[in-house]
Amino acid sequence: MKRKLRYHSLAERDFVGVAAWSQAQWGAQQTRRYLLVIEAQIQRIAENPMLGVDAEMARVGLRKIVAGKHTVFYMANDHEVQIVRIMGQQQDYIGAAGLR
Repeated sequence: MKRKLRYHSLAERDFVGVAAWSQAQWGAQQTRRYLLVIEAQIQRIAENPMLGVDAEMARVGLRKIVAGKHTVFYMANDHEVQIVRIMGQQQDYIGAAGLR
């Protein structure tokens, strides 16, 4: 069953940041391809939220899944998946606002 997707404002900001950084580094064509990788993972978890793993953080129910060089943090229930953050694998997940 595909769940409704909802994006936290931090996740929206993260996605825009990924796009801007990628555009500056690699250009429009590579940016489009990379954003499609992230979007495909998000669609996969909308269909099956258990694909990701427990994020092992203080926030109960927080899960994560790798998408390219980024990690998508999300929470899910029977009806929706909320994308909480989209963070580069080099970022400090534990110290990031919104993940505690």
